[in-house]
Amino acid sequence: LSNAGDASVIQVPKQLGFTNFVMPRSPEMVKEVFAGESTGVTRQADISSFVTLMGEKSLVLVQEPHHKYLRALLQPAFSKEAVYSYLPAIQALVNRHLASWEAAGAEGVKGYDGLKLMTFDFIISLTFGREYSRGEILTLSQLYKQWTGGFLAWPWINIPFTPFAGAMRARQAMIDQFQQATDEARQKLAAGQHVPGIIGSLVSAVDEEGNRWVPCMRHTYSCWLTTHTLQS
Repeated sequence: LSNAGDASVIQVPKQLGFTNFVMPRSPEMVKEVFAGESTGVTRQADISSFVTLMGEKSLVLVQEPHHKYLRALLQPAFSKEAVYSYLPAIQALVNRHLASWEAAGAEGVKGYDGLKLMTFDFIISLTFGREYSRGEILTLSQLYKQWTGGFLAWPWINIPFTPFAGAMRARQAMIDQFQQATDEARQKLAAGQHVPGIIGSLVSAVDEEGNRWVPCMRHTYSCWLTTHTLQS
């Protein structure tokens, strides 16, 4: 790609196991593509491992106009008012991790690992609106690591003893926990109780026709966790 010059779109050399694809080079083009303003160019490649591990209805993979519809349902969870309401939980979580680092004493804490675990804890706890124990977060973090490892675990064959099969098992284990949290949130909502966290906004989100978004929420969680991978 070093000889791409001033081109706004670059064709990436084909890699083993992947299809041919192009990528936008300039920030302006990236914004235009992801805002859906360039009709017909937002189609993602159907890489089998990604589709299988993310789910074909994942927010990352669905196409317009359904993608825009799902984004609209997500927006209330990230409004200025909603984000402000998360601040006490965020502060408590940060203080909890700082205290655990201080308690480590001479043993110390690896900065990168500590920050990464805190970020993961932040995503999970804020999403589901409750505090998780360190053991629970470590277990989920290990499942998450096993799941994301499957994206490049060629060959992508779901048979016992392969890394990809392990990733699929981890995916199902996370989905089971996410589904349980979603069911509990729906029960609280039906009983007229307050549902904290981002999940509270999601289970109560409705479109202009009064339809709820709950059926595809597990794919949204996968999307957020993958975003954590890209930012870590």
